[in-house]
Amino acid sequence: MKATTKTTTAATPNSGKERATIEFSNADYAQVRARLLEAIDGSDFFSATVTSEHPAFESELVATIIVYRNSEGEIYDLVPVWWEMHTYDPSTGEELLNDFSFRTLRDEI
Repeated sequence: MKATTKTTTAATPNSGKERATIEFSNADYAQVRARLLEAIDGSDFFSATVTSEHPAFESELVATIIVYRNSEGEIYDLVPVWWEMHTYDPSTGEELLNDFSFRTLRDEI
């Protein structure tokens, strides 16, 4: 599945502007998850930004996360203390709304 965009009313009421919303696909979540796990490496705490380039947009996950590991050191859960997902149009740099869910990201851990 490729990322899709849909048009929604802008976040500011009465602006009259339409804005695109990025809908994250399973492949988009997989890419962000892989980059996040790579950045976490052997740590039990993570606080940084993970960037990803997707065919239709670029993303930045800014997060502070507590990492839970089993006795073998494998990650079994990620608990976000705070997170933001920013998505941008690569041609204009304009920030776009998105439907990213941290719960969906961590469901495959």
